[in-house]
Amino acid sequence: MSGEIDKIYNAPMFTLPSPWQALDTADKKIALKKGYSVSGGWIMEFSGLYLGQAARPIIGFMVAITANFMMGSAAYFAFVLDHDLECASEGLHLLVMTSNMMWITMNFLWYRPIVDELYTAIGAGFFSYGDTIDEVTQKEMDNAISEMRKKKKVFMKVFGGIVMSCGSMLFVKCLVAYFRFGHRVDGEGGTVLRRQVVPVWFFGVDKWPGYLFACFMAYSMQAWNMLTIVGSVLPMIAFFEEMIAQLLLVGIGLRRLVRRAKHVLNTKYQSNDKILFQKCMEDSLKASIQHHIVVLEMCAKLKQLLMVPLMTIVFGSALLLCMQGYVIIEDTVPLLVKIASSVFLMAELIYTFLFSIYGETLTNASEDIGNQLYLANWIQFSNALRPYYAMIKFRCSRPVRISAGGFIVVDLKSFLNVLSTSYTYVNLMLSSRK
Repeated sequence: MSGEIDKIYNAPMFTLPSPWQALDTADKKIALKKGYSVSGGWIMEFSGLYLGQAARPIIGFMVAITANFMMGSAAYFAFVLDHDLECASEGLHLLVMTSNMMWITMNFLWYRPIVDELYTAIGAGFFSYGDTIDEVTQKEMDNAISEMRKKKKVFMKVFGGIVMSCGSMLFVKCLVAYFRFGHRVDGEGGTVLRRQVVPVWFFGVDKWPGYLFACFMAYSMQAWNMLTIVGSVLPMIAFFEEMIAQLLLVGIGLRRLVRRAKHVLNTKYQSNDKILFQKCMEDSLKASIQHHIVVLEMCAKLKQLLMVPLMTIVFGSALLLCMQGYVIIEDTVPLLVKIASSVFLMAELIYTFLFSIYGETLTNASEDIGNQLYLANWIQFSNALRPYYAMIKFRCSRPVRISAGGFIVVDLKSFLNVLSTSYTYVNLMLSSRK
C-alpha cells in the first residue's frame, strides 16, 4: 500500500517543476542570492562552511591538524602528567567539541550543492499556486510567512547572543588562569602551558617559538569552534523555520480548498456549474499536493544535510554529560573548573535542545497536514475528493523525521533519553565510589 501511494504521489499528473528548477541560470543566481541573504548565508561563509571546491581540502587539512593536536594534549594530561584530571577534563572537553566541529565543517563543505538548493528554494518561494489561490487565502499565507521571518530573526539573534556570551566567558577564564598559574610551565623541558584559554601541551612552551605556537593553537581552536557553531546553527534555524512554514502553508491551502475552488470557478469559467466546480476542487487540490511534494523533497534534502552533524551533536552531548559528571564528583578537580565546565556544558545542551525541538516541530507539522483536510467544507463533495484525501492522509502517516546518523530520531524524546542515560551513568559512578 505504501509503495502504491508513493507512485501516485509522484505520478506525472501531480508533478510540476519546482520553481527553482524551472528558472533559467540568471534567475537561479538571483534566487540563490536572495535565499542566501535571508537565511544567514553570510555567517555560514564567514565560518568557512560555504566555500568553493578549491578550499575544501585546505580546510579539511587544517581541521584534522587541530583535532589531532588536542587529542595529543588530552592524552598527555591524562596519562603522563601525573593524572592531571583538571587539564585532562578540559582537554577532552575541547577535543570532543573540536571533533564535532571537524565533522560538521566537512559535512557542509561536501554537501554544498544541497545547501545551494535549499537557498535557491527559499529565494524562489518554493511553490506558486498560480490561479488556484484566492486573495484572502494568499493574504493568510503571506502573513504566515511574514510571522515566520520575524520569529526566525529573533531566534537567530538569541542563539548568536548565547554563543557570544559563552565566548566572552573565555576571557574571564583566561584572566583567572593567569592569576592562578602566572608563568608556571610544567613537564619535562617546559611542555605544558596552563594560563591559556585551555591548558596546552607542546614542546618548549617556555621558549618564545613554542609559546607563540601554543597560544595560536589554543585561541584559534576556540575561535574556530565558536564560528562553526554559529555558522552552522543560524542557517539551520532558517532552514527549519522555512520548512515548517511551508508545511503550514500546505495546511492553509487544504483548509481553504472550497474557497479556492470558488475563486477558480468565478475567475476562470465565470460559471456556477456543479460539474465545473468539482473540477475546480480537483485542480485546487492537485496544486496543494504538488506543493506538498515540493516541501517533502526539500525536507529530505535537509535530512540528508543534517544526518552526520546531528549524530556528532547527540553522541557528543551524551559523552560530555558523562565527562562532566565525572568532573563534578572528582575531588581533585578545583571548584572553579567544575563551575566553568558546567556553564559550557549548559550551552552545549541548549545547542542540542534546539535541534531536538525543531525536529519535533517539523514532525508534528508534517503530521498535521492530514488533519487540515477535514477542516474544509468538503462533505458534499466527498465522493470526488475521497481518493485524494485518503492518499494525503496516508502519506502524512509517515511524517518527516530528522535523524542522527540514521540511528536516532532527533526529537524531545531522544533529548530526554540522553539526559536520562547520562544521569544513570553519574549515579553508577557515585555508587562505585562509596
